[in-house]
Amino acid sequence: MTEESPVIEKIPPLSEEDGDLSEWTTHDAARLTMAYWILAGVAVILIGGGVVYLLAPDNRKEQAQAIWDFAKGFGPPLVTLVIGFYFRASQE
Repeated sequence: MTEESPVIEKIPPLSEEDGDLSEWTTHDAARLTMAYWILAGVAVILIGGGVVYLLAPDNRKEQAQAIWDFAKGFGPPLVTLVIGFYFRASQE
């Protein structure tokens, strides 16, 4: 005999309003995957740039500042483009 976990019993069943994942097309899944990887890459660049700037020795602060400035200038516009593309395409 196997008993179901008490956690599973607390999860309510999906209703008609929740939507159905079978409605996703391959194109939707590919677009979501692309957006995920681009945003994850931008997050890594921003976090990496901040860490480099914070941990850089005093004689390398100027180079670390240049890396941080690049990350700050590169990341937010790319995030805006990806989010705009994703939501614009998902409304069609």
